[in-house]
Amino acid sequence: KGGDGYDICVVTLSDAATKNSLDRTSLRELAGTVARESTRSSSSSSSSDVTKCIVLTGEGDAFSSGIDLKGAPEVFGMDEFDYESDPVYQMEKCEIPIICVVPGVAINAGFEIALAADVILVTRNARFIDTHMELGLLPSWGLSSKLSRAIGINNAKLVSAFRETLSGEEAVRLGLAQKKVFDGKQEAMEEAMKLARRMIEKSRSKERARVALEVIDKGFEKPYGDARMSERKNAFAQYRSLPLEDTFSRPRRRERGERENVVASAAEGEIRSKL
Repeated sequence: KGGDGYDICVVTLSDAATKNSLDRTSLRELAGTVARESTRSSSSSSSSDVTKCIVLTGEGDAFSSGIDLKGAPEVFGMDEFDYESDPVYQMEKCEIPIICVVPGVAINAGFEIALAADVILVTRNARFIDTHMELGLLPSWGLSSKLSRAIGINNAKLVSAFRETLSGEEAVRLGLAQKKVFDGKQEAMEEAMKLARRMIEKSRSKERARVALEVIDKGFEKPYGDARMSERKNAFAQYRSLPLEDTFSRPRRRERGERENVVASAAEGEIRSKL
């Protein structure tokens, strides 16, 4: 935990000798950490004991070189529904924002874990690599479904079928990574913490942050026309349920936390019931 009282959880993939490769144990630890912090965000009754953002990075000059080949048979022998060992599943259902800082290589599983974040920040040393084709394997954590949506179908083919390495500069240019290319890991981590603090300050409640992410994710899953119709329908349903005079009154007379919970609960209820 860190972030000067902002309740930001910093998670580091740590095995510098193998460029932070992953085995069944580390996958389970990562999945468990994300699930635990997500649960803390939604179940804690104390505002001082609530995780509001996760920042995920790798030790040293790498993010993750992917699955450790020594442990690959056990990893690829995992049950499809073993969600406790599936960090991408836990990241995709996480109820708080996840910022991923990629300071070096992100290969295969490492690439897919980065893709599961809400925001990706990269350094000049960042390299995104997909070797599934060379190994004769199909990706299961998002490379064949998310990458084309992030950078375009033909650019995704260049990376996965033609084995082009995606640099940090190209990742930002194509929209896979956000903001800019950072000179080093420290600068990227500082920006990640800055973004996390700003999100926490502006959302003012974990419910608002969760709803803001969920409406975007749900809208992205639908064809544009359906997404636009749902957006309008849900928004007007929420407006009808809000105490509008109080919502826009200045100065705010009601207790801030109480009013925000009303807003967030109304929005969340409409999203879950109509999408």
